[in-house]
Amino acid sequence: VTIENLGIRHGNGSGNGGGINADKVTGLLTLHNLIIENNHAATNGGGLSFAGTNATILECTIQTNTSTLDGGGIIAAPNNGVTINNVVTIQQSLIDSNTGRNGGGIYINGNNGFGDDHKIDINIENSTISNNIANSGTDASGGGAIWSKVAVWVGNATGNINLSFMHATLYNNSHTSAGKNGYQSTGSSNTNFSAYNSIIVTADDITQKAVNFAKTSTSNVVNCILGGLNSAPSAIIDDVTKNNQKGKTAVQAGIAGSLTDEGGKTQVLAIADASNAVDFCTATITGVSLPNIDQRGATRTGTPDAGAFELGGTLNTNNYEFAASISVYPNPAKNIVNISGIENIEAIEVYSVLGKLVKKVTNQNTVSVHNLSKGIYLMSIKKENNTVTKQLIVE
Repeated sequence: VTIENLGIRHGNGSGNGGGINADKVTGLLTLHNLIIENNHAATNGGGLSFAGTNATILECTIQTNTSTLDGGGIIAAPNNGVTINNVVTIQQSLIDSNTGRNGGGIYINGNNGFGDDHKIDINIENSTISNNIANSGTDASGGGAIWSKVAVWVGNATGNINLSFMHATLYNNSHTSAGKNGYQSTGSSNTNFSAYNSIIVTADDITQKAVNFAKTSTSNVVNCILGGLNSAPSAIIDDVTKNNQKGKTAVQAGIAGSLTDEGGKTQVLAIADASNAVDFCTATITGVSLPNIDQRGATRTGTPDAGAFELGGTLNTNNYEFAASISVYPNPAKNIVNISGIENIEAIEVYSVLGKLVKKVTNQNTVSVHNLSKGIYLMSIKKENNTVTKQLIVE
């Protein structure tokens, strides 16, 4: 199911999802080029609610939505009423100025007792999460940007939430507790966390923490500019080979603070010329597919900048049209997957949702998946200077 090129405004939901409520949707739900703003949910997910649903959010603006409970912009949760793990991928999108009790921008609910038979992966790529507010009291969970409430994944020894940032920018999200402004994790286990090539700061006061690593199992953080931190895993953050900087303000990172229109479908937080974020990402990253465009769709060249915006990137207005012309079928698949709408493919790479390369073929339009485990994968299709990523379900 694809919903695209719409404005969804002034919805008033009596339950979850003031703008869109996707409950146990079969297959993949794609939201493209939507403006979802000024909606309200009486419970959770002022703009969007995903329960037991695989979704891709592409080039969307999710702004000024509110919820009485949690997830001012978005709530996402697995659901035991379906038999699949869930993946929600947010690409080239803006999540801004939403307000909820906890999780002002996004609330990820492990759904203890109701969704813990499954896991959920939240992948945030080339996207900006800014100016969101969690308006609960100082003793509450908080998470101005993101609140992750983890459950123990039934039959496994880990938490059932995986959260990954790739070229993301988190800025000026807030909560009344200084330690809970940005990303915050609570629950009966730990959130599995990774971040690459990202800027995660508050504004210009590092006592206001941008990331609280408590209740988080951190697999990797590379090429990131970080603000104030709680319980940071020093073996990862301070490893000089990973090229991270901590204790930085927004100005030190190069963010001026105002969203602007720089030519893409969503507004961005541009970085200043010669600022710290420019050409920042010098550490080598292996086993993870890196995007070659920024939030606007501008091409990243040379040493990439940190965050969602690439200063001096070449804006290619045909990126989405190129991606939209490519079809992957069958999907879900059991054996052979075909790619149509493109000739002279250089490479097809299949990644797990944790970013591990599990399959690669070159110079062909098909790939066999019969030896892959059931689940959701990301398929990267490469031709010349263009890379298109499609979600693939193996059954």
